[in-house]
Amino acid sequence: MGVSPGTYREWQRRHLINNYLCKSDLPIKTIAVRMGITNTAFLSTYVKRVTGKTPSAIRKEACGGGDF
Repeated sequence: MGVSPGTYREWQRRHLINNYLCKSDLPIKTIAVRMGITNTAFLSTYVKRVTGKTPSAIRKEACGGGDF
């Protein structure tokens, strides 16, 4: 059974953001720009909506729990 292109694209976005948050010390603004997002508040809101946690809270945790 396949996955729709939109679902796959969303999974990829989450995976990349998670990698940037957990495996780098890049500022949120830089991560947003690399993801093609010009508004850092949008990135923070997106992450919080998906995970229930802010990007900084995710970084403070172990980040070993997999993708958000």
